Amino acid sequence: MARAQDRHAYGPHARQTLRLVDGRGVGSKPVVVLLGDRAQDTASLMRSARELARRGIRVAITDRREGRHGFAAHTSDVARAISYLKTHAEALELDGRIALWGIGTGADAALLTVADRRYLAVVGMQPRDISGLALLGHGDGPDATFTHPRAYGGNVVSSVYRGGRGDSASAIAFLSGLL
Repeated sequence: MARAQDRHAYGPHARQTLRLVDGRGVGSKPVVVLLGDRAQDTASLMRSARELARRGIRVAITDRREGRHGFAAHTSDVARAISYLKTHAEALELDGRIALWGIGTGADAALLTVADRRYLAVVGMQPRDISGLALLGHGDGPDATFTHPRAYGGNVVSSVYRGGRGDSASAIAFLSGLL
């Protein structure tokens, strides 16, 4: 059974942390960065993380800064967390493949992180460094910054799954096949 490991700090703020859930098997593994919604309960995130872990995928569940920090800070935190995982890949036994799974506002942050290239550029990365996206509960309308996703251009990641908030089983199947 997969278990949550110690928190890893990827920035100076107390909420800039992530928890890693170890994947089944030995050796280096891909990682899915799981971004919950503000209203998302931790138990449902852990259920999804455990299911991915049973399939041999590590999962990084990120915390989010709330309140005065705003959505832009949350999105930049996603980029910093990805950079942390890439920089520490060997020590964390990651194989370099990274996918993002966002639910609700987490889906907005996942999409904006790769669509607006500035977020990844700040940490020395590009959208092509992301293997895929699973976006649950993300509409086609403007995101939390009031920007329509089409404003950033075409598809920035070749593999994208879009589903409803409750489509966790389909997102898990998509990410398992992708990674």
